[in-house]
Amino acid sequence: MKSLDNVTPILNYIAAFSKEIFQDRLIGIYLFGSLTYNDYIPGRSDLDFMVVIKGKPDEAMIEQIKDKYLDIATRFPDFKDRVECSFTPLSMLQGIEPPSEGRVYFGEKFYADATYGNEWIINNYLIREKGLTITGPDFKTLTPDIDIAQVQKACLSDLKTEWLPKIDNDSYLSNPHYQSYLVLNLCRILYTLKQAKAGSKSEASQWAASAYPEFKDLIEEALAWTYGEGMDRSQEVGEFMKLISKEVGLNQTQPFFNVQ
Repeated sequence: MKSLDNVTPILNYIAAFSKEIFQDRLIGIYLFGSLTYNDYIPGRSDLDFMVVIKGKPDEAMIEQIKDKYLDIATRFPDFKDRVECSFTPLSMLQGIEPPSEGRVYFGEKFYADATYGNEWIINNYLIREKGLTITGPDFKTLTPDIDIAQVQKACLSDLKTEWLPKIDNDSYLSNPHYQSYLVLNLCRILYTLKQAKAGSKSEASQWAASAYPEFKDLIEEALAWTYGEGMDRSQEVGEFMKLISKEVGLNQTQPFFNVQ
């Protein structure tokens, strides 16, 4: 894993305010994503956290979390809109399928009651297999086992319900950040479906660039993109999405692999 020196202050901040707000209701804080894959790129990578707590936060706690979220932009301007954190009640972790109830979550925006989608299974798998425990017990002791076939099923559902509809969303595809984010996520989804394992963005993107050389330039530009830069490849992004849809058989009766 790469050195945490440049992110240690914000890691400490998340841990400190979580302990301050939840006290003995705090169970654990878990980091996942690019940093835990040794794939972190300063200036572009996000920091992804799950804070596990006993019970749902009350209104006073929710307001405290919101205040801390707003404070991040002031204290850590380089990480503005680049920290994602879910405050997840322990009871949600008892099942594999996405829970129906919501949780407090912040990323680019603050949500007091955001529901989980297919990312529930994917993220829990990544925390189990690659996550870093900031404080608390091993995450594997909090959740049921998750196998790669369940992750593949979630990826396929995520592709169909979350990402492919973006092909008709001109405002989304015109945003350079979202173009890069979408291409890299598509690479990771395709890599998981084809290779039956979860890889980092760079690993999956390098594989996809080799497997689909006609999109090599697009993938490499998406991988190199950083905040503040331009990117004007919306048409190619749409074509890449269509290719992936075809590759995984979403326009057929059965996908290319058997998931129930």
